[in-house]
Amino acid sequence: MKIKEPKSVDLPTYAVLVSAAGEIIDVRAHHRGVKPLDPSLTGRAYAQECASCYRPAIRELLNRERQLLSAVMPPPTLGIQAWFAVVGVPLSASKQSGALFVHTDISAWVANAGVPKAQPAKLSMDLLQKAMATTFVGLDSEESKSRRSKVHYDGIESLTARQREVLKLIGLGKSNVEIAQDLSCSLNTVKRHVTAVLQKLKLPNRTRAAMLVNEMDFEP
Repeated sequence: MKIKEPKSVDLPTYAVLVSAAGEIIDVRAHHRGVKPLDPSLTGRAYAQECASCYRPAIRELLNRERQLLSAVMPPPTLGIQAWFAVVGVPLSASKQSGALFVHTDISAWVANAGVPKAQPAKLSMDLLQKAMATTFVGLDSEESKSRRSKVHYDGIESLTARQREVLKLIGLGKSNVEIAQDLSCSLNTVKRHVTAVLQKLKLPNRTRAAMLVNEMDFEP
């Protein structure tokens, strides 16, 4: 008799863009139907939203003293009662750039006491890795990757010189306030430029813009 394979678990996954100073710039859900994280997280210190034992490692990553952070963080993390598998990477080699932290909710795999419980469906580390990989690249297939990359590269040519500068600073994980300071312009002006950049590149958010900058080694 053929054994029916259990259905895979769709894991809620979030991307958190953090500035070099450790401030949360953007938080995004990368899973359909998942309730977004509290938008008030933006502007807060990322390390303060995680367990204290991981704060030194977070600082090391932002200071480029390490190139990868990998951890399982207990609740509360990011203001919610959930267990997260977390992977963090710098946006670039520059200490002036921030970092991207991918949080995958693995609460379904963990009991309240932190002891793994019976799998709710198909418990597979491959599934966890796929959830994280999909968040990092923002794409589901090689075909989509090829198609979207062409759109993004074509869109780059339509950016003004100032918009290209703004895009480069987004890629460094700079907040709007920091971009305004670097370019000696008003915060409202920066907001308009960021909106224009995302629209021209057909990008859903600044997190994906930051990832694109580093994928293509963009120079203004």
